[in-house]
Amino acid sequence: MTRGKIYLLVTLTLIAILSAYIPTPTRTHSLAYSYIPLVNAQVEETGVRLVAWTELGQTIDFDKIKQVVKELGGGVVKENAEYIEVHVSVKCLEKWKVVREIGYVNWPTVVVYLRFYKDGRVVSWLSRGKPEEWTTIFYWESEYVGPTTVLVAAIEKIVENAYPSLRPRLPEILSQVKYYSPEFPDADYIVIAYGIDVEDGESTFHLSADAEIYLIAVLLATFDRGMLSVDDNEILKTDTSWDYELLDPKFYWPGTHKLYVSESGIAPKTSCVVVFVVGEGG
Repeated sequence: MTRGKIYLLVTLTLIAILSAYIPTPTRTHSLAYSYIPLVNAQVEETGVRLVAWTELGQTIDFDKIKQVVKELGGGVVKENAEYIEVHVSVKCLEKWKVVREIGYVNWPTVVVYLRFYKDGRVVSWLSRGKPEEWTTIFYWESEYVGPTTVLVAAIEKIVENAYPSLRPRLPEILSQVKYYSPEFPDADYIVIAYGIDVEDGESTFHLSADAEIYLIAVLLATFDRGMLSVDDNEILKTDTSWDYELLDPKFYWPGTHKLYVSESGIAPKTSCVVVFVVGEGG
């Protein structure tokens, strides 16, 4: 079956991904978004979803990295004279706090792999999994750069503990992270639309002929009960939990689409994440 092309409108000023939509009498909310440019992969990596890298600007002591990784519950994969490879777990909604104690939710957790090179380079990556797991690349939120990815969060967690003297420079170091995706080597950017603590309401996203969509995935997390629908079709429903779903791009034609989040319960508290993987149109 040949997949039809559908397209996502992204303006040069990056303000048109999710625009406010004002229905009556439904309450309105707008999702914020993060725009992540992708560069061409330098090497091919089988089984890798997304790669990020940056430089610390100083020589790395492998013993310090090993100690911090152990404290974070991670482990060492490989070590040689050039680099040390490790893994740590990161919860994508780790900093999302509930106003009052209403139960425990086991938030999405992903395993991030990292290589710390002796010369100061740092590379982190995610293994390829189910397509809907793209939603768990989002991290809420970094102390240094705000909403970001779990790849940046893993670098942050290790570096700030192994090298406290680098903390003043972490906003600069983490904001210079570059990405590429071996899973979608022709993709040019990722758009992450997110709403934290949203109430009942609607947002819209617009698909146009300006770019090709390789993937649309959604995640809904709630401390009580929540539901997410797209174009009046229920996609996800959760009860003190979280779930994710893959949307088939061929069913989302060019134009404006409605995303509706509803919540209910004694202390409703709901968040959602929408991830687009996008390439230039042709």
